[in-house]
Amino acid sequence: MTDKVLVQVEITREGDGIYSDHAIVEGAQEALQWPGAGMPQVSMAMLTETIRHEAKHQILLRMSNDPEYRAKVQGGIGTIPEDEAVDMAHEIADAALNWLVNNTRQMAAEVAFQTLQTVASL
Repeated sequence: MTDKVLVQVEITREGDGIYSDHAIVEGAQEALQWPGAGMPQVSMAMLTETIRHEAKHQILLRMSNDPEYRAKVQGGIGTIPEDEAVDMAHEIADAALNWLVNNTRQMAAEVAFQTLQTVASL
């Protein structure tokens, strides 16, 4: 059996700030049956998509700045020797992780405070 939920993320740009919110828009009843009422699974899925999105961003940055890198990627991952492809993936992972860690450090306390206020007002 496969359960599926649809999570909608809303992103708002206001001045120099970016704000976001999310909600389960389909499958909420199914998610409530998951361990932790689906909260850990939604968090992990959103984190996975964040990493995937930032990895894509890092790849596109490298492609735009390095014609040789762009040619390798556009040629297809199957045309790159496996050890080189693994090295490329690790470099992208490290760059994405650095970006995520730096931004998470800057944002975590404020986001936690906002979340505390939200939960307290329920």
